[in-house]
Amino acid sequence: MFLLHETTRAALCRTLFVALGLFPTAGALWWSAAWSGSAQRVELCGELSRRLGLLVECGETLHPLPGETRYLDLIFSDPETRLPLATCPRLDLRQTTDRLSLAAESLELEWTGWQRAKTLLTARLHAGTAPEVPLELLMKQVRLAGVLANGQVLTLYDVAARDDLLERGRGAAAAFRLSPGDAQPTRIRAQRSATADSPGGPLATRWEIQTGDRAVPCGILWGPEAAALAGARAEFRGALWGAESPHGLQAEVRGVWSGIDLNAAVGRPFAQRIGGTAALTCRPLIIRDGKLAAWEGEFSSGPGQWSAGLIRAMAERLKMKPLTAVPKHVVALNDVSLAAAFEWRDGKVIVRGRAANQPTGTVLGTARQPLLAEPAEPLAPHEILSALAPAGTTAIPALPAAARLLEWLPHP
Repeated sequence: MFLLHETTRAALCRTLFVALGLFPTAGALWWSAAWSGSAQRVELCGELSRRLGLLVECGETLHPLPGETRYLDLIFSDPETRLPLATCPRLDLRQTTDRLSLAAESLELEWTGWQRAKTLLTARLHAGTAPEVPLELLMKQVRLAGVLANGQVLTLYDVAARDDLLERGRGAAAAFRLSPGDAQPTRIRAQRSATADSPGGPLATRWEIQTGDRAVPCGILWGPEAAALAGARAEFRGALWGAESPHGLQAEVRGVWSGIDLNAAVGRPFAQRIGGTAALTCRPLIIRDGKLAAWEGEFSSGPGQWSAGLIRAMAERLKMKPLTAVPKHVVALNDVSLAAAFEWRDGKVIVRGRAANQPTGTVLGTARQPLLAEPAEPLAPHEILSALAPAGTTAIPALPAAARLLEWLPHP
């Protein structure tokens, strides 16, 4: 056996230490750090996905404070279609013993993402007292694309939403402003709990909408179905209360629907040529046990193009006195406006003409001439619907729009 020189032995030991100890250890530490950061990010995104019911991806996760997680460069996607719904530069999550809070400076949200958010809150509302930690969302700005008719982005400010556990059930509330200077925000509240008259019975849902200082696009409040029914520019300002009951819906509306597209609301559903923008005032509209109980307000529209056949049908079937004869060869009239006050009483509608710059009692007219005066007698609902029937028939049109209206009318 031979002996190595001391210098050689030292160099050999250093080489073996670096090769067999330092390099593997450093490599292991580097791999562990890289993997643990990626693994943690995936795990945190997965946990947020489970809580929100969305696919969540992010570029980075941080822990600025104990109990707080910061997500950077988030993308929220639909779990079924995997289409992007929203993006967020930074989201702060704070977990306490009784609540999960999510806060962000800004959020870019697609129209479908807004609907998904409403679905999430509805699902949590129906979860009742299930062991799900209450959720709170705080967003300083939400830029919503796809809701306005002109393609512009609608910005909501000071957006807040939360749900709370009740003794038997769950409550949810949301609020937002359409302008930073609005004194009163739009508030939406919902509660699913036992009713006072049946504390041990099934849970029932109650809701309330207060629009605050501004009219709110109907699509924001009621979804794309409302926008399709009343037009993309339709808005509501006022208050609405509603509640489920064993006997049907109980509701009350006080406010104004404006920007209604008459062609979308009446023309297409009833296959009639009728145009213009309308406004409907309710003070109030009351529904009891799923049927119309009281309704008083005003309706105005125009100017727009109306079918001459529809004007003749209104004169004949609604007993409105013609103030100016419409020649038989005329197919349609332009610049037609309508203005009337109405009241639902004893199962019939009392109509009073309110057209400006026209003879007293005028309901329908153009800028140059009055067309129809108010009916002399109250109208039955079926008479109003029959006026929308195609030419040559007086029957109520067998259309989905007519069926929906008949559902809300009390039976004689």
